[in-house]
Amino acid sequence: MRVVVVDNDALEGKQAAFFSKRVPVATGLLIGRMTPTRDHVLALLETPDEAPDSGNPKGWEGVDETWVVEHAKEVQRMLPGGLCVMGLFFFCPADQVGSGGSKMNMAFSILRKISRFQGANGAVDMGGDDGSERLFLHICSKTKRNTCKAFNVKDTSKGAHPAELKTLPKLSSSFLSLSSSFRFRMEVPLHAKGHEEAPLEHAELWAHIKNAVSAQLARIDRTVALVDGRLATIDPLAAGGGGGGGGASIGATAGMG
Repeated sequence: MRVVVVDNDALEGKQAAFFSKRVPVATGLLIGRMTPTRDHVLALLETPDEAPDSGNPKGWEGVDETWVVEHAKEVQRMLPGGLCVMGLFFFCPADQVGSGGSKMNMAFSILRKISRFQGANGAVDMGGDDGSERLFLHICSKTKRNTCKAFNVKDTSKGAHPAELKTLPKLSSSFLSLSSSFRFRMEVPLHAKGHEEAPLEHAELWAHIKNAVSAQLARIDRTVALVDGRLATIDPLAAGGGGGGGGASIGATAGMG
């Protein structure tokens, strides 16, 4: 069984906001880190309105699957390394997300599409997890009870299974944030106007630039990072699997392998 740890402040804050606004239905994304041993949800991001109107609360008629997926794609592109869109949450009555119902089928469809996008881009770090599962969190709008399931997005015949849900205060404080910069000079040969050779076509020019950038990306991929002068190993903390460590002064240097 997957163990899913949710930041208590993030979860309770989102619940309070929904109840105070008397929201009948809401959807959103789970943001955090997935590992083989346990998952950490750091934030719940509500799906924005596709076409804001008078601000009146909407029901399921205001939920568009394509828009939810598009929101997930944009969020995934903006997330820093180490974090990903882990799954989806629905805020609604429990009887609306029964097994095999239309809303659960929609959730499953959204999770599969998010997974395909992440796989196609090849830039999502799943923290050592095989990436076969995504999470679905249900926040009941009547009982305030929270339940979590894990959907197998690679083998649809396996469906979903329950996940153990836990909350932890200030979960984000157990994560370290590292920033770095990489500067390089790239020269792409171009034919000057009037040169005896024909100027490069757009597609050919793009291919030259892409090849030059790919070489630099390969160098970054071989980079070795030092944290406080020490080589980071794939332990639970380095893999995003929890542990202490907040408050230390962090410095990072990189050497090309």
